[in-house]
Amino acid sequence: IANDTGRSPLDVLDDFRSFYFDTALSSSPAALPTLLAFARPGHVLFGSDWPFAPAPAGQYFASGLDDNADPDTLKAVNRTNAEALFPRLADTPPTAPPALPGPVRLRHAAQRGAARLVFKLFQPGTD
Repeated sequence: IANDTGRSPLDVLDDFRSFYFDTALSSSPAALPTLLAFARPGHVLFGSDWPFAPAPAGQYFASGLDDNADPDTLKAVNRTNAEALFPRLADTPPTAPPALPGPVRLRHAAQRGAARLVFKLFQPGTD
């Protein structure tokens, strides 16, 4: 790309930092810090790849975001970065999801645990 524009690769790479990124499949302990360090502030938004990624994968990476980001970063990725990008949506107050029945919560917890186990098998060392 740099050869096509006559610009240095570093200049082109800096332009790439201005893209907006989502966290779909990118919130593992190795990927998330790299993504946050590369992207410009405010350019990382929550993403799940739903409905294309299997539910356990989405749950695994969503919990990875919860586990691997500090509270301010988590709030920015989950809401405020999107509000800055789409200001007309910023006036919408956040709503709490409805509480799930106990058996459903238990099943979801079991699915998340199983997904973590599967991903640990495929990505050793990413506890």
